[in-house]
Amino acid sequence: ICMVGTPDSAVFFEQAMQLARRSLGLRYDLMEYGTEFGRICEILYSYQYVREEATISDAVIEWLYEHSSGNISVVVSLIHDAQEIAILNGTEVLNPDVLNEAYRKRLALLHSYIEPAIKRNLQSSTKKSQRKEAIPGSPALPENSKNFTISNLVNTARSENIDIVELLKQHIAVMEIGI
Repeated sequence: ICMVGTPDSAVFFEQAMQLARRSLGLRYDLMEYGTEFGRICEILYSYQYVREEATISDAVIEWLYEHSSGNISVVVSLIHDAQEIAILNGTEVLNPDVLNEAYRKRLALLHSYIEPAIKRNLQSSTKKSQRKEAIPGSPALPENSKNFTISNLVNTARSENIDIVELLKQHIAVMEIGI
């Protein structure tokens, strides 16, 4: 039997003795930075679908660790999305620029959970769920964004012939991305 879940699911398996007994065995957590993490990055980096093959360096491995916190799923997403971006923009090479772009654009929702050391505020003890930071590059939220509904905004946009994106920008952070 294979039970799959996030670390938060461990509480469920601890509720009954028979579940706890059956959940012994392998457990995959975030990896520590080291040779094993580097080897996994090397293997993942070997699967390149861009025209110009790039070699992985120690600096790239360190960057991948800092931008994934040792979560292999995030490393896979970074390498995959960076290649997709490189193919779509015509650069056709897996380099630090497209890796940064993939992290910035595709993993924006993870930024409050994965903070590279250069951006990390080590003095802060604020819980991640309490943070109210905007996505980097997104506009600050106006004060009138407290009590509104999307449906009211849509109705207002229709009745007053206003661009819905512009109306949304007045109430929530909107980041327009060109493809």
